[in-house]
Amino acid sequence: MGEFRNILREDLCNNLVASLLAVLYYCHSLFRSSNSPIAGAGLEILHSHHIIHRDLKPENILLSGTEEDPVLKIADFGFSRSVNPGEYAETVCGSPLYMAPEVLGFQRYDEKVDMWSVGAILFELLNGYPPFRGRNNAQVLKNIKSSTRLPFSQVILPGLNPDCVDVCLKLLSPNPDLSIVAANRLSFDEFYWHKFLRRKRMGI
Repeated sequence: MGEFRNILREDLCNNLVASLLAVLYYCHSLFRSSNSPIAGAGLEILHSHHIIHRDLKPENILLSGTEEDPVLKIADFGFSRSVNPGEYAETVCGSPLYMAPEVLGFQRYDEKVDMWSVGAILFELLNGYPPFRGRNNAQVLKNIKSSTRLPFSQVILPGLNPDCVDVCLKLLSPNPDLSIVAANRLSFDEFYWHKFLRRKRMGI
């Protein structure tokens, strides 16, 4: 069992990703209700400036509380910036194992780069290793573009709910054409209403 020591149960992954999405939603102006559970003065500033994080990775996710009721915080906003709707960023920054391919490929990008990172984190939580690896940015990008499927652990995959697998595929769909990868990736709204997250909200 040594190689699977970093794997988390699917229901706990659902809880953590739902909490992460909640924070990101607020940052990207997708929570409209004043009753948001993460409302606060600091987050209102992020909300008003359409912040994208650009360096989401396990090391920047801080957990406290209990396994049944985890409290999640996002740390290290050193690479974050505001990108208004319809605008794009171009700076290459972040951590290669969690960077979206359009960033690795020196293409302009929008808030969907954070969704790739969410997918990479979810995949790693489930499998115990990141979806695409490499010694440097170029090798990670090459592995993404040459991949025809996500490298799920064949030990773990049979026990995963199909909705969980589906959301990973729609966040991390590899394709040699990077514009297609970004265009097909789930948006925040699409991810929020995906069955995987709806199961969490409905207590299924």
